[in-house]
Order: sequence, then C-alpha cells, then structure tokens
Amino acid sequence: MVARSILDARTDLTVSGSPQQAARRIYVAHCPERVMPGQILRELVENDRIIGGIDIESTQRTVAFYKQFVSGKILETDAKTAEMAKLTENSFRDVNIAFANELSLICDQLDINVWELIRLANHHPRVNILQPGPGVGGHCIAVDPWFIVHAAPEQAKLIHTARIVNDYKPGYVVNKVAERAKRLKSPVIACLGLSFKANIDDLRESPALAIVEHLAKARIGDIYAVEPHIQLLPASLAEAGVQLLETVEARIAPGTGRGALMSTLMMKVKKLRRMPLHAAAAKVAVKALDETRTAYLSIRHRLAPAVLKPSLFSGFRSRGRFLFDPEDKERYAELLCKGGADTEIIRQADRICVHEFDLLGSGPVTLGERLPWHEDFKTGFRWEPRNGIEFTPEYMKRLEKMHEFMLDLMKQDGRTPVVGDADDGRVMIASGYGRWAPADCRHMLAVAGELFNRDDFRRAGRLHREEAMWIAGLPALRPYAAPERASASRPCAAYPDGGYYVLRSSSAYCLVRCGELSFRGQGAHSHNDQLSFELQVSGQDIFVDPGAYIYSADYRLRNLFRSTGMHNTVQVGGYEQNDFDEHDLFLMREQTFARCDAFREGLFAGSHSGYAGKCGVIHRRVFDFHDGELMLSDRLDSVSLGAEEIREFTASFMLAPGAAAAQRDGIVLIRQAGVTIHMNFEGASAIQLEDSWVSERYGVRRPSRLIRVRSSHPEGLSTRIRWK
Repeated sequence: MVARSILDARTDLTVSGSPQQAARRIYVAHCPERVMPGQILRELVENDRIIGGIDIESTQRTVAFYKQFVSGKILETDAKTAEMAKLTENSFRDVNIAFANELSLICDQLDINVWELIRLANHHPRVNILQPGPGVGGHCIAVDPWFIVHAAPEQAKLIHTARIVNDYKPGYVVNKVAERAKRLKSPVIACLGLSFKANIDDLRESPALAIVEHLAKARIGDIYAVEPHIQLLPASLAEAGVQLLETVEARIAPGTGRGALMSTLMMKVKKLRRMPLHAAAAKVAVKALDETRTAYLSIRHRLAPAVLKPSLFSGFRSRGRFLFDPEDKERYAELLCKGGADTEIIRQADRICVHEFDLLGSGPVTLGERLPWHEDFKTGFRWEPRNGIEFTPEYMKRLEKMHEFMLDLMKQDGRTPVVGDADDGRVMIASGYGRWAPADCRHMLAVAGELFNRDDFRRAGRLHREEAMWIAGLPALRPYAAPERASASRPCAAYPDGGYYVLRSSSAYCLVRCGELSFRGQGAHSHNDQLSFELQVSGQDIFVDPGAYIYSADYRLRNLFRSTGMHNTVQVGGYEQNDFDEHDLFLMREQTFARCDAFREGLFAGSHSGYAGKCGVIHRRVFDFHDGELMLSDRLDSVSLGAEEIREFTASFMLAPGAAAAQRDGIVLIRQAGVTIHMNFEGASAIQLEDSWVSERYGVRRPSRLIRVRSSHPEGLSTRIRWK
C-alpha cells in the first residue's frame, strides 16, 4: 500500500494495528507525488522519487514496484521523512513566492517598478528572485505549509508568515482594482484567467478565483472572467453575476475596450426593461443620482405611459434600496402589469414597499415607508406622521420594546456594552455635539420617555432633556421638570432570542452573551464572544468587550477584534469558536449554537458546541453572581463526533482601559478608580498578563491589559472574583 499524498495534519504515516498480524503481509510506504498539472503522464515516469516505508522490507518492496516504470532516481528513506520531504518542498516554494509578493507590496508603497527591480537583482550570480503574483494557488503549495505550522507552531514562524503574506495578496489586488474602478464612470473589469496556473482547468485554491469573487461581491462594475479551459463558472461566481468569456476578444475590441463597454451598456438597457425599480436602481445608482433618474424614467416611459413623481427617486443614494409612497407603489405595479412583467417581479416590487426585519429574534415587523434601517427608528417616527404616514400599533409596540431592551442592558454608569460590531455614527445630534459618547444611548431614552410617556425612560435620560425637547417636543402647558434620580438597581433581564442576559446586584453589573449569531446565524456583525461577559463594579468597568475597532481598512485587525482570544471567554486548543475566512469580513457561519441552560436571580448557566467538531468537547460555563463576588466555573464535556479530544484551554479576561493589574502567587489584583478586585483560580496551570487593545468606538483603540489563564485540569477551571 503506497500513500502518494498528505494523509493528515501530521508528518508521520501510521497504520491501525500491525501489518505483520494480518493473514497476508501488508507493506506500507509513502511516496509523495511531484507532478505538474498538464505534464502528469511524463513526470510520473521521469521524475525522481522519494520512498519511505514503515519498515525496511516495506521500503524495499515499494522500490522494486516503482523501478518497473520510473526512469528517474529512486531515493530511499523512512515514511516520516518521505512525507516531510513533500511538505518541505512546497513550503520552500511558498516562502520564496512570499518574498516576491512582499517585495511587490514594498515597491508599490515606494513607487518602484518591482519587475525592473527583480530583473536587475537577478543579475547577481547567487540571487534568483521569483516573479510576484496575486497570491498562491493549487492544492499543494497553498495547503502543505499549514501541516508544518500546525505540527510545530512555535518553530515554524517563517513558514507561517509566508502563508499570511501570500493569503493577503488577493485582498490587496481587490482593493487596488476597486480603487482604480472608482475613477471610471462605467467600469468594466475583465479578469484574464481563473486557474491557479496557465493552460489547466484546475481552480483549487486559486487566488484569481478569490479575487473575482470579491470583486463581484463589491459590485463596483461589470465583471467578466476570461477562462478558455472551463465550460461553466463556479456557482459562487455565477450567482454573483460574473459572466464567463472564452476569449477576451469576445467582448473587448482590440486596443480599445469600447466593445466591452458598449455591449455591457446595451445589456443593461435590455435588463432594465424587465427589472423592478429597486433592482434597476441598484444597477445604475452607483453611477450617480442624476443618471439614475434620467435612465430609469426614460426606459419606463417608453415601456408604458405613466406619470411618475420626482419624489419617487429622491431617496436614492449609491447602492441604496429605499422605499416608496403607497400611491407611487400602486402606479408602479400597474405600470409593470401593462408591460407584461411576471408575478415574481411584482411580488418583489411589493416587498420593497414594506420594510420587514427580525428584531431581537421576535419575528417580522413593519417599519414603515421610506425609513432607512440604519437610522434611529424613533426619529423616523417623528417625521413620517407629519407627511401623512401613520404607523401600526404593532410597530409602536415594537419600538417601545426596543427602548426597554436598551434600558435593561444599560450599565451602572449609563453606558451600553459594546458587543459585536460598532456602527456608532449619528445623523441628528441635538446636544453635546463633539462630546457625545457612542456607548451612551441615554439621549434616545430621553426622547422615548416623551414619545411613550414613560417615566422610567425619562429618568434614564434625565441628562439629555435637550434631545427630548428638539426631537420629541414637550407639552406646551408643562415646563420640563427633571425627574428623580434613576434607581440604583434594576431587575435581572433575559433576552434569549438576542442572546443577552443581565445579572445585577446592589454594587455590580454583569452582562452575559449567549445566543444566536446575527443575521440568523450568518454572523455578519457578530464576534466570537459566546459565554463572554462584561463586569462593572460601583460604576467602574472592570472586564469589557474589546469592541470592533475597524472593518475593511485592515482585515487583520478586523479579524483580531472579532476573534475568540480577545473576548472574556474560553478558547480550546487555539481554535476559534466559529470559523471565519480572513478576507470575508462580514461572514461567520454559526458553529457554536449557544444555549442558556439556567437563568434566575444571581445565576446563569450556558453552553456552546463550537469546539465539538474540532476538539471533541462542549464548553459549559456557570456564573454565580452575588453582592461582592462572582464565581465562574468552566468545564469541558466530551462528545463523540470523531474529533481528537483536546482538554487544554485558555480563559481570557480583557481589562478596561486604565485598570492596573498585578499577579503574584496565583492571585491577580486589579485596581480601577478606587475599586479593588481579587481574582483566585482553582485548576489553573499558568497565569499571564499581556498587553492588548480595547476599542470603545469605531476607528479608535486604547491600550489595555489582558489576563490569560491556562488549564487542563479534569474538573475544569474555577475563578473567584471578589471586590470591595
């Protein structure tokens, strides 16, 4: 039996049982393939071979077998070395490619022609720099180095760095293309070649494939893929609207590119005749509001006579999808019917006139016409009735519940925990301009107190009465009276559909995150924070969520701030709770499926299965919360999913900026603005303090400290947190 490829994430070849115990002797060896796509049959015969058996006789038998058809040299070794040789060859090539790719990034920054630089440098008799490219593809060079990195992570730093450099390059290319495309009025982008190398049809791990996919998702123009060696595009590209061409001449006139532009524009005109308004606008609106208005009105008027109000287009912005007045909706639907549109188009037209969401997992709700979902809902509520648009009782109840949720999550100092991503901008700022804190939402409660005539909202927002006056308006016959101070304590609260649980005592506040990822498990704005928590004592933050910091400006920092290790939870074996692609910044498919096992006054117990398929364990955490003390219990329970069981884990505790920490004799002492915290551990094998970052608002980060506690104890880890 000959293994010709990598078998597992290790560099040895093992056999279940002993071949010598079989009825007939089994000879096992490793002989890694070294063939090039397109030249496989020739290289199977001519290439040198490395053969290593699990014993001497297996090696000899395998050598005799290969000598029957191999004309190249046959080199004998053991199985472990033979397999490692294949990994080493591809890792060596990956490191050399990474040097060329990194050099291209440096030259781009310094405005140097990298091709000229490499040509000159290669004149040195002992220098041979490879040519840079958009990344590394194929199922060998792009994959094999990870086997070495995973087997020896502390030693394989250069190999690991090379992988990071090469995996970064496709995203860099996408950003450069998008930057150039912004300068064009109607960008048409032809991507020449999808396979990972020339003259083959193999798309595995191809950086070109990743580049085209990201360009299509960005919707910056019309994307054509020119690849003569395949008949069909991968589903991910076809669904994103990429069109396959056999040759570039099929769409682009030689030397001009005008053919591609004209053909594409003609295609758009034809498609616009059949599209609902929101789809047509999305195709054209990226070019400009005026072009949208002109093109769409022109096409629709030719299709059937109708009078369309200019207000129909007044809300359009780049890539926007906005809603319409009911009268325009009926006129538009009638127009579609006269044009012979099918029922699916009419159904889509109807859907965009009613904006529906799932808010906190409680089902669909109608937000009303022409109300952009990123805006403050109550502000829209104030302006819409003035234009004759009324809201349903169901909508009003949902709006009130949203503010109740905000009130229940509010910390002792009035701020809201920063959990997950941070879209923390504001359009309308009626007070405190330039001084408002994104994590302080009490200005919204001040307005809600007047809209819903609720004193608990008024008390919470008592410092923001200007907001209430300017946005909500105040009764003319009653001067604004500042309400009494907010109550020092509120009851515990649970929002299981959203995944938020609040524990309170007379001196402390604790928020626990345990629930479904955002966007129904797609995790677009979620972080790996299941069973993580925030702790505030006497109005001072002690342990906090790290925040989001940044999105596409730096994908590495984006991924760092949403990673498991940055949150106040447990990480097993270095794995993420939910896996994510480093370049897909708004996708995190759910693997945790976290659940609350118990919740009552002073107690929360929860679990998640994010490590079940990776480490063969389920993480369970219990919070026992009393006045002056929080007891945390972390345990790993075994599951039978075929994964190798890993029992070692690390519990992280992110300190709030400004908190000082010291560790001695297994005890961590924390001081924050007059509050002293003692942390004791049972089952800990190591305690470490690290430098880290916390982001309290988008684009801003502050230095902080991070406590790491390692454990492999069979009974898990118990953490006692006391304060005074």
